[in-house]
Amino acid sequence: MLGKLKITAILLMGALVLSSCGGGGGGGTTDTDNEIYTPSTPPTANYAYWICDDGRLQVAHVTQTRLILVRTRILDEGLPDIAVHPTLPVLYVVNFTEDEDNIFQFTVDSSNSGYPTDMSPATVDGGSLPEGIAIHPSGNYAYVVNYGDRNIIKYTIDSTGALSAPVSLKLNGYGSSIVIDSLGKYLYVPCSEGYICQFTIGADGSLTSMNPATVSSGATPCSAAISPSGKFLYALNYTGNDISQYTIGQTGLLSAMTPSVVSAGSHPRCIVIDPAGKYVYVVNSTDNTIGLYSIASSGQLSCIKTYATGAVSLVNFVIDSSGSYAYAVDCEGGCILCYTIDLNGRLHPTAEPSFNLKDALPSKMVLVKI
Repeated sequence: MLGKLKITAILLMGALVLSSCGGGGGGGTTDTDNEIYTPSTPPTANYAYWICDDGRLQVAHVTQTRLILVRTRILDEGLPDIAVHPTLPVLYVVNFTEDEDNIFQFTVDSSNSGYPTDMSPATVDGGSLPEGIAIHPSGNYAYVVNYGDRNIIKYTIDSTGALSAPVSLKLNGYGSSIVIDSLGKYLYVPCSEGYICQFTIGADGSLTSMNPATVSSGATPCSAAISPSGKFLYALNYTGNDISQYTIGQTGLLSAMTPSVVSAGSHPRCIVIDPAGKYVYVVNSTDNTIGLYSIASSGQLSCIKTYATGAVSLVNFVIDSSGSYAYAVDCEGGCILCYTIDLNGRLHPTAEPSFNLKDALPSKMVLVKI
């Protein structure tokens, strides 16, 4: 029987260069960030999976100093998102092409070098132009946001991890990502029109729009993250080059903090909060920087510093559940940048900081403990 998984979602190319955060706030300086920092424990995850723009799903073994590519599987060319079940050895890959819009579902097994094996059925219908997927913390439900249909599809997940019984709910906008709080009570979808749709989640996984159904954000929100405490939500505004920050009320309603936004870099693309809920990392896709922010007890973000990576097009960032290892995905540069994280949240290059994928163009990544 396959063992249970602990999931970590988690991206540097050579030395780190420090600067101030995205035109706002003061970035600190230090001489230590370029030094090698070795955490006392190895990563929790032992496998990494990432999707590529050309339709590849690749598998790598995770070590304390580097990634080792072990397997590649060819899927379809439109792969916008990937997710992993919180307790089962199951991967879900979102796919849209001219002919098919579906969700691939795979089991993974360490005895087979982590190679993804088709479930039965191998795919389920994904609606029209599915863009993002999120798995409920209970592992009982999955949610897929469709850009084409402007809706969210809820799936029931059975004991094997297979998706079934899709139910759709109309969305008040064009969404491309989904975020769920750690207790599985609330779901939020950033919509490109400039607001965030907010829902409560019922005991059966059903979604109900809150009142109000949306809350204003900045320009073109694209990604969001919720603090482990469930008290704060942060949304990246892609064309606004900033981060909207909210408190989450007792009923799940979002309320803008003061100030309502903090500066980011150029075209922020991915936001991740460390497992302890102390730091926020923001990947900026045009200036290819990673912004590091601290979280105050009241939720406000303060920029600590910005790391210039030398990457070509940063698009994703993931942190191991240990909180001590991180990886940044450089899509057009065809590589994954590997870091360690010290006790103050600072990023340090690993002994082998750049994992070159040659002709592959990675986009989204997940970490898995099998």
